[in-house]
Amino acid sequence: MSYKSDVYSFGTLLLEMVGGRENFKVTEDSTSEVYFPEWIYNFLEEGNDLRIHIEDGGDGKIARKLAIVGLWCIQWHPVDRPPMPPNPFASNSN
Repeated sequence: MSYKSDVYSFGTLLLEMVGGRENFKVTEDSTSEVYFPEWIYNFLEEGNDLRIHIEDGGDGKIARKLAIVGLWCIQWHPVDRPPMPPNPFASNSN
């Protein structure tokens, strides 16, 4: 376990928020199932607007950016995941 597992969890949370679903297999039709992050990825690749998953009047560009960050955070190899920013509330011991 490392902070990279926290990054993964953060990415999963972002994808759940943007996709409006929990991270489990999403049924696309009655015969096939797709892993949720893969469903989000495919949705973005096809140029679909994630705006359908956020409130009316919301900015679809923000949802797309959040989904991209979420996918970046859940990469298979932990070294490929981004770092989390430092805690802005941590005291400096200088």
